[in-house]
Amino acid sequence: MKNRYAFFEMPHTQKTQTKSFFARTLIVLACLALSFAAQANAQAVGDYRSNSSLPVAVFNWNDTNNWERWNGSAWVLNPAEGYPGQISGTGVVTISNGATVTINITPANPIGGLVVDGTLYFDNTSGRVLTVGANGVLVNAGGIFNATGPTQDSGNDTYTLTIQGGGSFTNNGTINFRRPDDTNFDVVNINLSGNLSGSGTSTFNNITFNGTNNQLINISGTVAINGTAAGTITFNNTGTAPNNQITNQSVAFTNAISVTPGRTTFTAGNYRHDVNATYLVSNASITIGTNMTVTVLQDTMNFAHGNASNYFLTLNGALVVSGGTVNAGVNTNTTSEVANSLNMAAVGASITLSNGTLNVGNTATGYGNLRMSADNQTIVINGGTLRTERWVIGSGGTDNHVVTINGGLVRILPTVTTTNRVGLRFVQGTLTMNGGVMRIGESLTSITGTNLVQLSTDSGVDQPCTFIINDGSVIVAGNSSFTSVANVNPFNLGTGGTGTANVTLTVGDGSGAANTAQLLILPNLAPELPTPATRNILDMDAALPDVNQITVNSDGYIKVGGGNIGNFRLNSTGCSVTMSGGTVDVTASVQLGNGATFTVSNGILNIGTSTSDGTNTINMPANATAVTRFIVSNGTVNVGDGNSSLG
Repeated sequence: MKNRYAFFEMPHTQKTQTKSFFARTLIVLACLALSFAAQANAQAVGDYRSNSSLPVAVFNWNDTNNWERWNGSAWVLNPAEGYPGQISGTGVVTISNGATVTINITPANPIGGLVVDGTLYFDNTSGRVLTVGANGVLVNAGGIFNATGPTQDSGNDTYTLTIQGGGSFTNNGTINFRRPDDTNFDVVNINLSGNLSGSGTSTFNNITFNGTNNQLINISGTVAINGTAAGTITFNNTGTAPNNQITNQSVAFTNAISVTPGRTTFTAGNYRHDVNATYLVSNASITIGTNMTVTVLQDTMNFAHGNASNYFLTLNGALVVSGGTVNAGVNTNTTSEVANSLNMAAVGASITLSNGTLNVGNTATGYGNLRMSADNQTIVINGGTLRTERWVIGSGGTDNHVVTINGGLVRILPTVTTTNRVGLRFVQGTLTMNGGVMRIGESLTSITGTNLVQLSTDSGVDQPCTFIINDGSVIVAGNSSFTSVANVNPFNLGTGGTGTANVTLTVGDGSGAANTAQLLILPNLAPELPTPATRNILDMDAALPDVNQITVNSDGYIKVGGGNIGNFRLNSTGCSVTMSGGTVDVTASVQLGNGATFTVSNGILNIGTSTSDGTNTINMPANATAVTRFIVSNGTVNVGDGNSSLG
């Protein structure tokens, strides 16, 4: 019998639909495979989660029966490896939604990370420690992480959460690390090596930022920092610069720590204030440690902000102002000329001002020093404004201090109208101006006693005191309403101690245009008529072997006095002035003491620059016992207001 075969051919439309069905099926299967693969890849061997088969699970951390562990292909309930941290190699631990876990032990080993979707808290045994690795801690929305649970013991229980390896703490849920316990508190202190972030509700006790790489604070939401000790917030990043930065960009964090000032400790690293909020660091005295840099990029940091007489900022490390404002002791009520508001106390301490403002001392009362009081200290001003009531440069120690002003504005004793105090006390070191403006006593109308600027060595130490004005202006008591000066020396080059005092002042470096390096001393002093008082406005006192040397170069300009008052005095054997160029205007007379030397080798010296009934002259000693010289080898000397003489 013949075999017969029947052939059936689907219509074209049906064939197309069948192919489409198979294609869709393949796509779905591929997506499922990818989903399963992604789920597997999202886990790592050693990860833990609370029992997923129980919608509500309440258990202790060391209850292995309620933990699941990922073995590389599946979640294993009640794993042989025990609870998280029982052995090494624990990965990320997840407290699932609906689970409540009590940390009732200190795991022997760190866990790799912690995710809280449910509820987590410590038991009532003080001293528990949970150590978390580089994956950090994440509290998700709806998650809760508290110091203790609903049952407490009326004790002061303290726990520690250490996040190492650069791990961060992120809270998008609710944490309370300072819970009232009857009249006491249960607290969790955090050691944090990574970032602090999140947008949840956060109540902290103490936080130590102890990373070895850069850290960021950008937490938002509702933040309270309720620790009460000086170390509530400790900055202690031990990384190598520039990888030791702790950058604060959190308004919430800044406001929270400022509610109660005096709770910050600066130990190591570089705290960077890069937030539009005021950080009230302390009302009392505070110290920035030797290994610490504080950098202000915007807004304000207030140190020693109270009004007691002995509150000040001790700077043993570095202060950098690149924007914003730093206030140090601006509310002090001291009336002591030697009281400090910012004391650079350690060897190598430094200040750099590039922009913004550094305020030191109480501008209303005129008290509070910026003092450089140890060896090898530096201040660099590239821009911005430094305001201080008194600036003391030098400790009388063995090494120089270096101050460099490249730009900006320095204001010393800026608002008081009458003074009998030294504004700039330059003991030893080198102060170089390459630009900018320094104003000393800009609002003064009278000086009632004591030199306003004092350049001299101290404590018998043979160290130079060198003031160099290469460019820029130094204006001493430049108020247009200045009326009177007592019988003192507003700008004095002196001596000190039993050692050799080498005090030098150089105006101009010969590289600039005329008058681009300026020293103006009481330039607007009102005249006294008919007979002016004799006042030595620029005064040099050194007797050999002490040396006072003033040099004026081609771009230098010095103006001594105003109105009809203002002598330039070289008082003794160690005093020497050399004009290599530039211009010196002396309102009244040049007074040469025994053994002094004034040399004009170039430039213009004008003596007696205003009409006066006084005697404007070059005055030589009547009975000199040492060679006294006034030498003109080139340049021009003008003596003349009609009553002047050369004799």
